[in-house]
Amino acid sequence: MAYRKKDDKREERATPLKEAFNKLLHSYEIKDKYEANKLVLSWKELMGPTIANRTEKIYLLDHTLHIKLSSPHLRQEMLMSKQRVLDIIAEKFGNDLVKDIRFY
Repeated sequence: MAYRKKDDKREERATPLKEAFNKLLHSYEIKDKYEANKLVLSWKELMGPTIANRTEKIYLLDHTLHIKLSSPHLRQEMLMSKQRVLDIIAEKFGNDLVKDIRFY
């Protein structure tokens, strides 16, 4: 079996997939929406199944995360742990995505 020599010119033009994907998100101006959806989809992973199962609605609007919880007791606990939740989100997504959280 004959092997072809790598094309050096093509290798120089190659862009890593992650970089190409980020350029695409920026060019279509959808990076914020993508990050918001990624956050919503990873809510269970970030907060655990107990909180995720009691979360009725979650969305990001103007860097404020809105979370509707089914339990008033959990809502009160989450209000007291608001900074910790912000820290968990910032650890995974950076400080620019979520600036505030509203529980209702």
